Amino acid sequence: MTSKKKPNLKISVYRNDVVESSHAASAVMIGSGGEILAEYGDGQMRSYIRSAAKPFQIIPALESAVQSKFGLSDDEIAVCCSSHSGENIHIERVRSVLQKTEIDSSLLKCGIHPPLGAEVRRLMKESGESATVLHNNCSGKHSAMLATAKINGESLEDYLNPAHPVQQRILGIIEEYSEEENIHVGVDGCSAPVYYLQLRSIALMYQKLALANDNTVIGEVWDKMTSNPLMIAGSGRFDSKAMEDGKGTILSKMGAEGVQCMSFKTSDGPVGLAVKVHDGTRRAVLPAVLYMLDKFGLTPDGNYDQIRNPELKNHMGIIVGGIEVNGE
Repeated sequence: MTSKKKPNLKISVYRNDVVESSHAASAVMIGSGGEILAEYGDGQMRSYIRSAAKPFQIIPALESAVQSKFGLSDDEIAVCCSSHSGENIHIERVRSVLQKTEIDSSLLKCGIHPPLGAEVRRLMKESGESATVLHNNCSGKHSAMLATAKINGESLEDYLNPAHPVQQRILGIIEEYSEEENIHVGVDGCSAPVYYLQLRSIALMYQKLALANDNTVIGEVWDKMTSNPLMIAGSGRFDSKAMEDGKGTILSKMGAEGVQCMSFKTSDGPVGLAVKVHDGTRRAVLPAVLYMLDKFGLTPDGNYDQIRNPELKNHMGIIVGGIEVNGE
């Protein structure tokens, strides 16, 4: 592995062997001693971490003994770290968290959007079912925030206010693991606070996830997420597949606007990876991630060909192109 900075990752979208569109990405990989193992593009660029913050946003809930106090299962904690697809298994777990904590779903302020899972959307359209706040991919995270406020005797109505004790605890965690101060705090798609960080800092956060031992709270996060991969994303989605194939050695978490983060427990020590597609295009993210995994020997066992070099098909199902990544 090398720490030499390289040009942006270039993601080229081909149609009939001609480049029709292209995207640029930056990527940073942090090694066991906190050193930069690899850097493409601008590792100092800032980006909102978006949903890749969720493994850290759950920490105050665990520190407040939410799991033992309310009798939550490990898979229920995992769904609180998720950007779930809105499948029945996810809705059931979120609903169970709310029931056990005796919190009404009307208090969730994440909003309503169609489920992330394409099959879920199809089935709901066929049945005429409307999405609810529980289908929001962040409903688990919000449930955990409310439970943390409740267990500490704090207000539930304004739990998303950046000045609320729950959000102040989370900000402290983000500062600790990113090693940044005076972090700009914005508003995420789910209305929760979101943090504007250097890509290097985000990669460091994920290196620390893999560094943690079993006796720490962050170690608990690792164990609960990697032991319940389907809760973290959903059927057929990259985060769940990578964690399932990694068998406890890989943690993967996507974020909106072209963010993808991963942690690895390797024979050479913990590794953290953060990737950001500059224009936020989601189709470019996973090919860029697979480029990094393949190049540095971190790809888990399993079939990733369709992610590595996805085929582009037209409306008749005819293959008309593909996507390729170049980092040299």
